[in-house]
Amino acid sequence: MTYLAAAFIILWLSVALYVAFMLSRQRKLEQEIEMLEEQMSEQHTANDRWKIATGGLAVAAVLLFVIGTALGAKTRQSYDSATRRVGRTHTSGVNGTRNHMGETGTPDRHQTMAA
Repeated sequence: MTYLAAAFIILWLSVALYVAFMLSRQRKLEQEIEMLEEQMSEQHTANDRWKIATGGLAVAAVLLFVIGTALGAKTRQSYDSATRRVGRTHTSGVNGTRNHMGETGTPDRHQTMAA
């Protein structure tokens, strides 16, 4: 009977040691989880800053694109490449033909010779 009692005591001591080991391991894991949560919150803060900066740059790029397009359209509208003059110019007809002074008909064609 003493052997049975000794085995029973050894069994309960090993269970107690296992529980103590698991408690110490659980504390270490909880500390590691807290540390990782802090790191993740810092990363989220940094990512939020980058998101704000990226959004601002995207808005600025779109704004500059719109301004550049408007300036380019205005420049093309006011620039005559044949005379290299800036300002309002008349538009050319088909194949570069132009009306002469006072003409309202088809440019560069005589009315009687049009056949």
